[in-house]
Formats: sequence, C-alpha cells, structure tokens
Amino acid sequence: TKPQLWSPQSPAQYQLLTRIEENNTIIDGVKNKIGIRSIDFRGEQGLFLNGEAYQGKLNGVNRHQDFAYLGNALPNSGQWRDAVLLKRAGVNIVRSAHYPMDPAFMDACDQLGIFVIVATPGWQFWNKAPIFEKRVLSDIQNMVRRDRNRASVLMWEPILNETWYPDYFAKKVHELVHAEYPYPGAFTASDEHA
Repeated sequence: TKPQLWSPQSPAQYQLLTRIEENNTIIDGVKNKIGIRSIDFRGEQGLFLNGEAYQGKLNGVNRHQDFAYLGNALPNSGQWRDAVLLKRAGVNIVRSAHYPMDPAFMDACDQLGIFVIVATPGWQFWNKAPIFEKRVLSDIQNMVRRDRNRASVLMWEPILNETWYPDYFAKKVHELVHAEYPYPGAFTASDEHA
C-alpha cells in the first residue's frame, strides 16, 4: 500500500507475478521485476521524480554495447559490467547510441538506478520508399512495448538520429510513442530541426 519508490539513489524493485488461469489451472505466467516511480518535466522547474524536484545533476554518457572482438555478442555479464562501471563513475543517465540496449543492460540500469534514454535503431539514413518508414515505425512500436514498464526509462528518442527525415515524421513518431504508452511520464526527444 505504500511502496518504496524507485530513484537513482534508491532503485527499489518489486516482483510482479502475472498468471493466466483457465478452469482454476495456471496455463501461463511470468515474473517481472518492476520499479514504481513517476517522472515529469516542468519547463524551467526541471525534472520531477516521484512528485519532487530532482536533486542534483543528470550526469550522462552515450553508450554503444559492442566490445572488441565480440561486437554485439557481448554476454550479459559484460552488459552488467558496463552498467556497474558507469554507476561507479558517477553516471546516472545513459543515452543508448542508435538502438535499444540489450535487456541485460536495461535490467542492470533498473537495478542500479541509472536512467536511460532509449533510441530508435538507425541513424544517418532515410529512404523515401514507403516500406522503409513502415519498418521504422514498427521498430519504434516494438521498442516502446519492450521497455515501457522499466523504471529506468526516462524518455524515448523515436527518430533516426542525425538524419534528415521529413518534418511530419517527428510528430508521427511522438504520437506513436504516446499511443503505445498513453500515460503520464511519456516523453520524447528529437533533433532540433524537427
């Protein structure tokens, strides 16, 4: 009734057990770790976390999840190692560089108290073929669906970074994010030209 709220200073998590029953028999289920928190950006007042002005600065980095000789085959332990090293260095926000991070890295951010800006897969390319935009929109929809219940997600970057996409595209993807996450605390970012 009075949960401990998630924050970078105190990343409280709870286990959520979801079951599907049929005729009093459990036929499926899943356990998820969740953090409970609220976020809001209030213009000049800044970031509000759990109803209070966020104290301190957001110290952040961009992160690529590849590693020498392994590329994107970085094991879960490597994803966690990176998150621990970032936290020890004073980082409390990570922008995923050009694609959503591995679920193991996101788990680490939830557990360690690191905010994440989740970015759409792709950058520096736009194709006018309608199928290209359709696939980008599908990627964004799947990205939000995958990570929308994570306490660590501070905002979505649903555009193709450093890309001259059509002006309507930024509005379209902003609306898509809000359709997939139609609750308070859904924030998006795009390049300044849009």
